[in-house]
Amino acid sequence: MKSFLSILVVVFLAAVYSTAFASGIQTGLWEIKTETQMEGVNMKIPVQTIQTCIKSDKYIPTEQEKNPNCKTVYTKTEGNTVKWKMVCQENATKIETTGSMTNMGKSFKSQSETIITEGNTRHVSRSNINGTYLGPCK
Repeated sequence: MKSFLSILVVVFLAAVYSTAFASGIQTGLWEIKTETQMEGVNMKIPVQTIQTCIKSDKYIPTEQEKNPNCKTVYTKTEGNTVKWKMVCQENATKIETTGSMTNMGKSFKSQSETIITEGNTRHVSRSNINGTYLGPCK
């Protein structure tokens, strides 16, 4: 379960950072709260809260930083909303994430669904993410 949650966090952060500047998100210190529900899991997953400094030079991936096992197969911007689909294939594990992010200047809201397929096992999770701009990076 712990490795599954780690995969979800990595996939989500890659999706947010890869779409963040397409939607004109403000650089600086952000607090990001993620609430995740997983199908078939009877326990409530605690809300995850992180603070991160988003800098354009740090979060626009260079060719060396891109994961060759992941591809963004779809992005579409409509006003202040970016929609995407990302697919990662690592050996027998396939991860598909679809989502959207709406930028409201000093805040954003994002929803995503991630399907992880490992052989005959399928895990589905849905996340709601809220970001709040806190100010300049420290």
